[in-house]
Amino acid sequence: MIKLKIILFKFFFFFVVLSIAQQSKISVDSSTPLYPNWDSYYSYNSISGISGSSSKPFFSTYNSFFSFDNLTFVIDKYDTLNGLVGDEISAFYHSEINNIIVIGYNNGFLQIIDLNNNDVFNFFDILNKPTISPDNKTINHFFQNGEDLLISTAYGISVFNLGSFEFGDTYYIGDFAELINVTSTTIHENYIYATCNDFGGLKRANLNSTLIDYNNWEQVIEGNYYDLFTLNDKLFFRGSNNIFSYQNSILENSLNFEDDILDFNFSGSSFVITSTDKCILYDNNFNTIINIDSSDFQTNFTNGRIFENNLYIGSESKGVFNFDLNYSSFQNILPNGPLFNNIFSVETSPNMLYLVYGAYSQYFNPHPLTFKGLSFFDEAQSFWTNISKDSIPQKAVNLNNIAINPFNNNNIFISSFHGGLLELENNNVTNFFDDTNSSLESLDIPNSDYASIRVSDIEFDTNGTLWLLNSMVDSPLKSYNLEDNSWNSYDFTEIINDGFQDELGFNDIELDDYGNKWIAGLRSGLIGFNNESGTNLLRKVFSQDQSNMPSSYVKSIAVDNNNHLWIGTIQGLRVLYNTSNFFDTS
Repeated sequence: MIKLKIILFKFFFFFVVLSIAQQSKISVDSSTPLYPNWDSYYSYNSISGISGSSSKPFFSTYNSFFSFDNLTFVIDKYDTLNGLVGDEISAFYHSEINNIIVIGYNNGFLQIIDLNNNDVFNFFDILNKPTISPDNKTINHFFQNGEDLLISTAYGISVFNLGSFEFGDTYYIGDFAELINVTSTTIHENYIYATCNDFGGLKRANLNSTLIDYNNWEQVIEGNYYDLFTLNDKLFFRGSNNIFSYQNSILENSLNFEDDILDFNFSGSSFVITSTDKCILYDNNFNTIINIDSSDFQTNFTNGRIFENNLYIGSESKGVFNFDLNYSSFQNILPNGPLFNNIFSVETSPNMLYLVYGAYSQYFNPHPLTFKGLSFFDEAQSFWTNISKDSIPQKAVNLNNIAINPFNNNNIFISSFHGGLLELENNNVTNFFDDTNSSLESLDIPNSDYASIRVSDIEFDTNGTLWLLNSMVDSPLKSYNLEDNSWNSYDFTEIINDGFQDELGFNDIELDDYGNKWIAGLRSGLIGFNNESGTNLLRKVFSQDQSNMPSSYVKSIAVDNNNHLWIGTIQGLRVLYNTSNFFDTS
């Protein structure tokens, strides 16, 4: 093991060079889209499944998939523009015999992609089952037996015929036909076997029996098991951190694994076991061939497959690593795209798109903290640049809104709803502002050292001054003048008596042509502020009786080209046409 670890480090240093060199060889195409006038941009960083063959493996992500041609180095992407629904993928299978991709979704939806012509077929049978709750419709696994596809689900087993493209019987194999979470199936000798959760263990039924009758299903072993397959007249499957084999009614613990196992499979003459921390290749006697540590790649592993001499390892944040056993070299396979699909906020400038991933709750709770980076898309180059969480200050969490300097589009600011304010120049971090180098403030909890600088929306005015919303303090409106690096704070206690107790946060800030700053509050409704005359004007409207506001919770505001203010509350839309007399309370 020590020797292998040393060798791995040598491989890793070579990988850095090889990966850069290979990038020039890899080209990315999208399969024929259904909507040719649209472009799609998905994250391919997190790999949920691997299937396919040595010449063309396929890799599923959260809601899309891609293939990699080993001969041409071409990557083909498949997503919603090709007919995928965009929901969470829970099972993924490539049939070499039928040349199709089968995708099972977390909600029970089933899609089949004919790779001969890229036709997509949708099946709603499981999704629309009225007798099964949505929580029990997840598709877990596929096993092909001739033209029959056994679909393991959270309720049992469904049979789908790949010749007629029709569903057949459903097997409810729990006690008294109760629903049971079936994680995988296989056929061995004259039996169909199924691994189950919910302590259903390993179950089986004779293929010549009436399989829809739960009485014909017997429990062979108790427990929770996954990843069932047949090899050399033995059944193999896994528990949380053990590999088991079963033959002639004898259960054998083949391997104890120190970590929780995420994925277990066999191909050719090798087992592959993947955990978060490592991917290990074994021979058929469970002797270690190679042990690959995820820490060497600064990511977590999710799954692994071997096709001939190529070991493909899926990761949580860096796509796929291809380890060539012949040349002891790594190659990173990752289509260009943003870091994540779950986007909190978007901002644009000419030819550029900026994304951040948040977040905070509906009621402005920053916890659990979101440690994510940010993404930029250069439209002219059609290329994504991603800045990972490791490349920004540790306090730059819950990045939620973006403001672009109107006089220098390469200068951008990003608010952090717990840490402060991040500044970048030409995609490089230049400053991070908090309560030590700016007027930003942390909320103050008596007799506590808890600190949280909660900056939500930010906006530049036409003079290049940045305006910021700093929640749960008495002076929640801040301004930053980039010309002289000066900060100002504006007291709101006239309308919000206690900034910590009376207002949890602010959703939006908009500026109009008259110097008005419009603010959307959670409890305070619409707030208007103007300091153009040298005197601070401040007012809020928040009730039906006061101003025909349907709710004090304002989610979004917008100023149109006529300086009319559109106010979006949680109970309806209002428009303020005459903003010039807003501060006239007479």
